[in-house]
Amino acid sequence: HLAACTARTAAERTRLAEALAARGLPVAPSQGNFLFFDCAGDAAATAAALRREGILVKPWQEDGYRHFARVTVGTVEESECFLAALDRIIPITQRQPS
Repeated sequence: HLAACTARTAAERTRLAEALAARGLPVAPSQGNFLFFDCAGDAAATAAALRREGILVKPWQEDGYRHFARVTVGTVEESECFLAALDRIIPITQRQPS
């Protein structure tokens, strides 16, 4: 059971990281059950907008990283909800070219 859960999380982590990168939102390398990604703007504002969409992420508040947030890797369905919310709140013009 543990091996199957770990494999599912790793696969979804890779898929989610690739989906964020394809949107021009760079992702730091990860070996855990979360991703640290560039929000293309103020992470606190992004987190607040996502919260209004029912999605919780942790905005980073340390100097030099205020445009990064951490999102937990969940199920495929949870990731799709997160990505759809990001697409609604982060204008394409803000994103970095992929």
